[in-house]
Amino acid sequence: MEYLTSHNVMVMLLALGLMLGLARLLGELAQRVHQPAVLGELLAGVILGPTILGNFSPELGAFLFPLHGPNLIALDAVATLSVVLFLMVAGIEVDLSTIWKQGRAGFKIGSSSMIIPFVMGFAAAMLVPRALGRHEGADNLVFALFFAIALSISALPVIAKTLMDL
Repeated sequence: MEYLTSHNVMVMLLALGLMLGLARLLGELAQRVHQPAVLGELLAGVILGPTILGNFSPELGAFLFPLHGPNLIALDAVATLSVVLFLMVAGIEVDLSTIWKQGRAGFKIGSSSMIIPFVMGFAAAMLVPRALGRHEGADNLVFALFFAIALSISALPVIAKTLMDL
């Protein structure tokens, strides 16, 4: 069993600070150009993820966001706890009168934010199952349903943030 050293904690806090700081900065910039803050926050994730940071500086990406070891376990635990707390706060802050006023817009955003990833994920998993990790002998329909459900459920924090910004 590996333990967190002071170096591991420092790297994890640096990664968390970088994620939060860049998300906040880009969220504020998005609002200044009359876009939802969640757009800037998602862009921060793209910048710090494998698409940009991982491509242009794989060493820095691997240092900040390791794929194994105690830092990954600690960062995953903090991320999971953060999502749970965020969804709890989103649920607590729900104002039912606002939901009734914004009913159609909220319903459209919420349902399309789950239906679109589900349909796209299902179609992709049925069309190119091997490229998405399906192993020989696995049932195509079960794999496609699992993949589609995983995509649609993982959108919940984004849906909650979008609805909170309404």
